[in-house]
Amino acid sequence: MRKYTHESPELNALLGKQVRLTFFDGDVVSGILEKDEWHKSCYHIRGARRVTFYKSHITKIEKIN
Repeated sequence: MRKYTHESPELNALLGKQVRLTFFDGDVVSGILEKDEWHKSCYHIRGARRVTFYKSHITKIEKIN
């Protein structure tokens, strides 16, 4: 039986890079993508504000430079 995980190979490949994410509700956030240190299955964006999320909340990922 396969264990479900919130890990995303696509997001993991962009860790430490500047990205622009579009969320399911239409919000767009830009910043540096990192893994959340308290919730290991979550990601967060370090930028003007800190946003913590699961991969299922993302509808579009763009790498910035």
